Amino acid sequence: MQVSVEYPAPCTAVVNIELDEAQVARAIDGAYREFGKVVNVPGFRPGKAPRNLVQRYADRNRVMQNAMQRMVNDTLIKALEEQDITPFGGRSPELTPVGDLVEGSTFTYQAKVSLNPEVTLGAYTGLTVKRPIKAVKEEDIDKVIQDIQTKNAKVQRVTDRGIVENDVVIAELKKSIEGEPEDDQPARRQLVYLGENPPGFDEAIMGMENGEERSFQITVPEDYQDAEIAGKTVNYHLKVTSISGKALPELNDEFAKEHFDAPNMDEARTKIRQVMEENANRNSIQYAEQALIAQIIKNSTINFPEVLVIEEMRDEFRQLSQKLKENNLEYGTFLNVNGITQEQHQQMVAQRCSIRVTAMLALREMSLQEGLQPSEEDIDNEFTNLMNQGVLTEEMVEEFSQDDRRRMMLGNSLIESRLHNFLFANNTIEDEIVTEDVDPDEIEEELLASLTENENTDEVVEENSEESADESSNNDSIEETTQE
Repeated sequence: MQVSVEYPAPCTAVVNIELDEAQVARAIDGAYREFGKVVNVPGFRPGKAPRNLVQRYADRNRVMQNAMQRMVNDTLIKALEEQDITPFGGRSPELTPVGDLVEGSTFTYQAKVSLNPEVTLGAYTGLTVKRPIKAVKEEDIDKVIQDIQTKNAKVQRVTDRGIVENDVVIAELKKSIEGEPEDDQPARRQLVYLGENPPGFDEAIMGMENGEERSFQITVPEDYQDAEIAGKTVNYHLKVTSISGKALPELNDEFAKEHFDAPNMDEARTKIRQVMEENANRNSIQYAEQALIAQIIKNSTINFPEVLVIEEMRDEFRQLSQKLKENNLEYGTFLNVNGITQEQHQQMVAQRCSIRVTAMLALREMSLQEGLQPSEEDIDNEFTNLMNQGVLTEEMVEEFSQDDRRRMMLGNSLIESRLHNFLFANNTIEDEIVTEDVDPDEIEEELLASLTENENTDEVVEENSEESADESSNNDSIEETTQE
């Protein structure tokens, strides 16, 4: 056996293992002996037929696969030990034969091995980031109240005016898409909710009165959620048969009690402000933390095997697939609504997952260097704290504290908390007043734009595009996933 090693990418080794003719012959002969025990050769009991007859009745491809597996079982571990190569996390190497297996010749196969990540942290203390603070304005509170008021409006039929915003209309509606066969079915009576139609539709019917008919045409944007008409020109004919307006509930003490658990609207506004300020502060803190992590990543050198990105991608596509299933929608619809191709989606997911893996490795190394890993005693104490706070019962603590998975989850939670406290205690956080809502996800987008793209990203996408598509192709979910 001859062994050589190549390192085509960071944290990846390709081990070339060449077996001589004698090893190949032994493996093939052993495979035929094994098949001879189960192959029915006329005139012979199982395992007693000579090899030349077994060869006539055995499936050669299966025999050769068996022989290859025998050689791998006999040589792979030895080859890795000889080269002092340990697969990362006990993951199995990816095996690839080089050429066909032919008796009387040598045989070579390759083992692609994922190696441990390599993390060299740069500066992670003494950094300065902004924490955006959005002041809650009176109009922000007004908007919350108006939204709840609108959602609780009662629908009442009107006869003394035409259609206005937020009306609910019963209409006989017929549509045809340009370039497609016209539907010869009569117009169908249906509910039309103003504010929930393609752009341009509401404007076209505004002011129409009961019994009035109107024909109009609109061109639907490419990113519209209804894939049937997205990006197309649609002709409509509509006849109004009923108009109903929304009667808003009065903003009084009863409204405040029912919707805000407050004695009056002044107290309701106070509670709304408090909740909005808490949410804004939470987002601001998360934004600053993500900004610190982004700087740490930029300051550091972090290499890892592509298998980590692949595994993260599989998790994300499994989650997407579940959401698609729940919403009864197709993967193609998801792509259409987002205005992207499958290849572009694969690329976006690979980049996101690469950033997440990078951040995870950086934080893990930081927690090790700073001694932030919790001890078993720390985890036991945290279970007790959760019981004292009323989060867990005594029976739950007794059960959970013996569960390795729950102990690991609680340990990870402690690490996250300690890392957060460490980062904010050892770096400068400058408050900055802003007028728009802050989104911590913007930091990930900035990282995607500024960091050098992982050189293996395209390869990762290509290798996993088919599997990832299969995960999502039968189901789809637009809600939530479109913003990821």
